[in-house]
Amino acid sequence: MAGSTPGPQTVGFACSTGLPRPVVPPPAVSFALRRPSRPPALAKGQTTQIEAGNASITEAELGLPVYPGAKMNAGSASRVTMPEGTMVSVSMHSSDPPAKVAAFYRDLLRARAQGKQFMDTSTGEGALLLLNDEATRSGVQISIGQADGGTDVQLQVITGKPR
Repeated sequence: MAGSTPGPQTVGFACSTGLPRPVVPPPAVSFALRRPSRPPALAKGQTTQIEAGNASITEAELGLPVYPGAKMNAGSASRVTMPEGTMVSVSMHSSDPPAKVAAFYRDLLRARAQGKQFMDTSTGEGALLLLNDEATRSGVQISIGQADGGTDVQLQVITGKPR
């Protein structure tokens, strides 16, 4: 448009402060940054309930067993209940080595993986195990890491509500 002030210019990254930017040649490798997604707005009358630290969470609610002999970490159990579903999280400590704890949960998730997405990222010091079920909008994330005197484990389970 004739007579209009040029808008902000960005090169290489998807960001803008509203201030003009100098024009520079694009980098040899470029990528696009996506705008972070926002949680859906709550409809009138809907609520989200958060119990942080001392929620009372059972194995039945987790849908997973607590590792045999592991001790729950005090103040580590949380629950978030939203209209879309529930997320529960607990952490524990075991005196067993990470490889033994990882094998226990790996076998458990693999047995449940038919028709679901399963991911196993293992290192010498631990593992990250993921099981995602898009049909039921649910998922499990298990983080296992070496710690003083054994292994720290965090279980996070998301249970979605059907669409």
